[in-house]
Amino acid sequence: MREKIILLATIAAIALLAFVAFFLTSPKSIDELKRSVAPTASLYPEAKAVSDVLNFVDDSSNAVHLSEVSDSKWVLMYFGYASCPDVCPMDLGKISQTLHKMKQKNDLQVVFVSVDP
Repeated sequence: MREKIILLATIAAIALLAFVAFFLTSPKSIDELKRSVAPTASLYPEAKAVSDVLNFVDDSSNAVHLSEVSDSKWVLMYFGYASCPDVCPMDLGKISQTLHKMKQKNDLQVVFVSVDP
């Protein structure tokens, strides 16, 4: 019985130490938390070149290189079904709305890639 009490006291002490250590090392404020979080996005002022390795096939079975389609612009690729009644129209509508709101519309090329079987 005494061994169980010692074991429980040891586990409780370890848990208490872990709890205290966690709160002593965690950020104290929102500003500290913001500084501790790495950025999740990067901004590039100019479009990057696309390799000729990324190739597709068009509806006429001709090879299409993404570098030919991009024309030195940013490319937004949307993968969807040509006959998609539910999600695709909503997503394409959002893309269209975003393009209309953009100041530099000519800097983005939207490419729809069909994944129809």
